[in-house]
Amino acid sequence: MCQRLWSGLHSEALKSSTRHKLDFSQQYDQLLKDIRPVERELKLSNPPKTRDLLNVQIQPPDMQKQLKDLELKFNSTVSEIQSNVDQRFADIMKKLDNLS
Repeated sequence: MCQRLWSGLHSEALKSSTRHKLDFSQQYDQLLKDIRPVERELKLSNPPKTRDLLNVQIQPPDMQKQLKDLELKFNSTVSEIQSNVDQRFADIMKKLDNLS
């Protein structure tokens, strides 16, 4: 079982750092306890490489201008709709007042 745990490690650096522990450990739990500190140490010494920067696409300036124009048009349309709704609501309230 110890051999299976050790062979299932994905990191070659972790495998090479813990190979001697496999030879001396007789129990699975002990091997696992021995591997964990080495794994933490390797993670601290080798920070993960971020792929986020590779996937970032910078928008060209003309695209930014188009987006800004669309945002302004959208905000204008929303304001217009809101004012229409407010006007209709006011008209309905006037009609209700006239009925009473």
